[in-house]
Parts: sequence; C-alpha cells; structure tokens
Amino acid sequence: RWVRVAASEWAHGGEVGQHPHIVKHLQVLVHNDTKGEVRNCIQTAFASSSLPGKAPELYPAVYYAIVLELMENGTAWRLAEEGLLNVEGCGAIARQVASALAFLHRRKRTHNDVKPENILLQRSQGGGHLVAKLSDMGLVAHSVERGRDFDMFGYSVWCLILRRRFTNCPSGDAREAALAKLGCAAAVQRAGSLGAALVHMISGVWQGTTGFCEVEHMEELQGLEVALP
Repeated sequence: RWVRVAASEWAHGGEVGQHPHIVKHLQVLVHNDTKGEVRNCIQTAFASSSLPGKAPELYPAVYYAIVLELMENGTAWRLAEEGLLNVEGCGAIARQVASALAFLHRRKRTHNDVKPENILLQRSQGGGHLVAKLSDMGLVAHSVERGRDFDMFGYSVWCLILRRRFTNCPSGDAREAALAKLGCAAAVQRAGSLGAALVHMISGVWQGTTGFCEVEHMEELQGLEVALP
C-alpha cells in the first residue's frame, strides 16, 4: 500500500514541475535497514513522544525515502495551534496555496489531500517572513474533477483562522453555520475588510463560484505575509 503512495508522491512531485509554493522533490532513495538504523530512530521518536500515537509492532526491512527541500518552520497547523498565526497570515497562506492548486489544475491534476498539516512553512530568502508551500503528493491524481480540492482548501483556511483541528469538511446547511461562525470570529479578531473577504472567498470556493486563480489575485490578499513566530 505505502509503496504505491510513495511511488505516486515521487512521480507527481517530479513531473508537475517547480512552483514557488509547492515543496520541491529532490531525490528518492531505497534503504535496506539490515542494521536497524531507521527502526531505532522511529522507536526512539515514539519513546520520546516526538512522534504521536502508538509505535508499530512490525517494521519493514526496506524503506523508500523521498528527499524534499528543507521546510524548517513546520506546518501551518502547528503555527495556528500555538496561536502564532494571525488573520493576515491566514490570508497569505490562502493566496499562496491557491496559487499552487491553480498550477496543479492547469496540469490536469488534483491534489486530493489539502489540509493544514500538508501546508509547510519555510523562511523567505530575505528572512523577514515565512512562505507557505503545499506538500504531500501521495494522493495526487490525473483528473479534472476538482470539487474535493475546493472543499478541502476552503475548510483548511477556515480551520486555520478558527484554530480548529481539520476533521470533516462541513456540507449542506452546515456550511452556512460554519461561515457564520467564521464571520463572528473575524469580528472578534477585528479583521475588518480582510475578514469579510475571507468569509466571502470560502463561501465562493465551496459554492464553486470562485476559482483558485481568482483567490490568488484577490486584491485583499495581495502583499500579505506570514509573520515569523
């Protein structure tokens, strides 16, 4: 199962071409873990709680490793969860991830796994702010069915603004309630016109009336940056 996902990650990551807001795929390696180096690292990480959950009982003899560019500032979700991501930062992430998704869609691919944990952060070249990049190409498919990407993108931005864990994207009448909750949160955060624009953007993305190119070029999102924590 995971070999197929790894192969898909490498194939799509290497084929789609480079984009400033998609994590670069540099190299793929096959490691024969006869001495247990990887197994020991994984076991140590679980023992120290660096990796969450329960440690596996069985470990493979061979590992497929994909080398990606360094994204040293973690995920967008970590930043939001720790209260270090403001509304302006959410707007910047929305613009940058929308740019990445528009790029994928022009190449007739859908990502299918957009979520805050798959948005990684890297210090900008000048070092003054963070840059968001879309990662995890394991579920990318050759497709023009884009509804899932739109739904998950809108929900991801919603989760980041409200600092809610990504679970199940609301549908039907639940979306109106979700948008109302977002509007209230934006008012509390005194987000002003930017907050209203983000509510309108998510509504349009969920309804299929706003595309990723439109999000990328929204006037209210231009010039926004993700502040350093």
